[in-house]
Amino acid sequence: MRIEINQKDKLWLKENYPDLKIVNANPCLIKGRLCFDMFYDKNNKVYFLNPVEDFEPASYRIRDEYEIEILFKKTQFSNLPAVREAGRRIKRTQQIKGFAHSKELHVNENGNACLCPKQAESRILTNGFNLQDFLCLMVTPFFYGQSFYAKNGFWAFGDYGHCEIGLLQYYLEVRRELDEKLIKDTIEALKIYTSWSLSCHEFLKNGEMGWAKPCLCGAKKLFQECHPIAYWSLWLLKQDVKKINLNLQ
Repeated sequence: MRIEINQKDKLWLKENYPDLKIVNANPCLIKGRLCFDMFYDKNNKVYFLNPVEDFEPASYRIRDEYEIEILFKKTQFSNLPAVREAGRRIKRTQQIKGFAHSKELHVNENGNACLCPKQAESRILTNGFNLQDFLCLMVTPFFYGQSFYAKNGFWAFGDYGHCEIGLLQYYLEVRRELDEKLIKDTIEALKIYTSWSLSCHEFLKNGEMGWAKPCLCGAKKLFQECHPIAYWSLWLLKQDVKKINLNLQ
């Protein structure tokens, strides 16, 4: 997926997010204040930006703002621009909740936001990358989620586990019929992590998942007991890899 900003994107940004400014051209860097008014309809699992009427429950409507940075540079964890909070709102939430790691709030160790599982990116941005969809479908919902969690103590949309656990949870959630692209995207996303070389690759290739296998999350618990959904997803992924005769060399 190519990530670049064109003249149409620049005009749209100036009109709809005037407090976000392009401060560098190559690589493109956008900085400033992200202001939003958003409501999430938990029953229909859809959200509304700038709703024109009041909805219930009122607690699901959030008006807030964050100082953010968007750097148009891919990372090993994402094919999209890197997004981070420039202030300390999320860090304060981490301290208040007593979390040892920022990943509990879906922020990687380098400070970049984990907007979604990597293999979900092309499924959310179905028309490829453009700034409007990126801000409205991914960036704003991420910061809405942060505000909602800080206020209510749970995630409005639900949430995925960290790292490879989240990748596997997402695979099981969207897996319907045999989808070769989804299978390959999931495999490529898993390869980033240490667990790929230690266990996932061998299991998917020709192994069996033993009952005493430690969880991929590193919690030193049995995989099937610690994250049973991810455990089941990895088993199904193995069956799907075999069905499409995917070479895992």
